[in-house]
Amino acid sequence: LRPNLFAKPAKGKKTYFIERCANPKWSGMKFVFDVPVSAISDPHGFALLVKVKDHRIIGYNRPLGRAEIHLRSLKNQKEVLGWFPLLLRSGRGSDLGNPAAAGRVQGSVKLRAQWIYKTPALIDYFILLSETRIAKLLANSESTRLYHQKLLTEEEKKRELDGDSIFLPVKAQTQNTE
Repeated sequence: LRPNLFAKPAKGKKTYFIERCANPKWSGMKFVFDVPVSAISDPHGFALLVKVKDHRIIGYNRPLGRAEIHLRSLKNQKEVLGWFPLLLRSGRGSDLGNPAAAGRVQGSVKLRAQWIYKTPALIDYFILLSETRIAKLLANSESTRLYHQKLLTEEEKKRELDGDSIFLPVKAQTQNTE
């Protein structure tokens, strides 16, 4: 997160890297950033900077591009999902309204972002997370119940088969030699 175009970016967060993939997907990666209170009243100049790099074991990680999500586009506290251009540029700052002026477009990255700064929106967000988690738990519970029922049925069939092959005790016959 950068407070303005000329300020040094705040300490960033990193994802895991994906080996040998031309179309990587990072699933379930969530980051939380502290945003200065002054950004609420005037979000202009505040942006979330996303850098995509080619991971190298030896040498430095070559930049593939960077995308910026300006906080003014997240002002309504709703989730934004979209493709953002990856711009290759060595300098700072960009004008996403005019990608040609900002640098060469190297591709795009699909991002989901949301800026929550008021309590009601935060509560709505946690309710949405809870409902999603409950739905996943119910689905897992149902599949677990079906699997348990299948195991019980198989065990019952096994007992029936074992019951058919049980040898009944036979009374020993004794001979009288009288």
